[in-house]
Amino acid sequence: MTRIQSFRGWRYNVPAAGADSLNELLTPPYDVISPAQQAGYYNRHPDNVVHIELARDEPGDNDLHNRFTRAAATLAGWQHTGILRQEVAPAIYLLRESYTLPDGRSATRSGMIFRLRLAPWGEGILPHEHTFPAAKADRLALTIATGTQCSPIFVLYSDPQGVAQAPLHADAERPPDAFYTDEDNVT
Repeated sequence: MTRIQSFRGWRYNVPAAGADSLNELLTPPYDVISPAQQAGYYNRHPDNVVHIELARDEPGDNDLHNRFTRAAATLAGWQHTGILRQEVAPAIYLLRESYTLPDGRSATRSGMIFRLRLAPWGEGILPHEHTFPAAKADRLALTIATGTQCSPIFVLYSDPQGVAQAPLHADAERPPDAFYTDEDNVT
């Protein structure tokens, strides 16, 4: 059986970053960011997560100095200076996203961010899509360089008894600890 675990996450300290809100600091997932958007996020704020999630290739990059080593140095710097703060206690992070469907109806998706031990094929976790070797190599290189899983993996699960949904519903009326609206107006 697959078991989830809490972990001590790292959160932006928005005032320490000198930002007005998380909107200046966050980006969509790396694989949907165009080169023009990447440049825009770089220009949006010097502490935008694009500097880690999708750091630029630079002239002269090599095996020792490249976008992954720069991402690792950036992450370590933000942790050291307090731009990112680690949670005091381990937690499972609840996530709620509200958005508009193509037909104009509003929808909300709830989920959790947690730690999950990798298991052998067929022991409860199955891939949801074909992943490309270059994308896997890219994310693995970033994970190895930073020692951090920077890109959460999206997981769907069966929960006919509603066991996993209980904490999501219990906190439904609680104000969020953090709030962000992206360019597609997803909050």
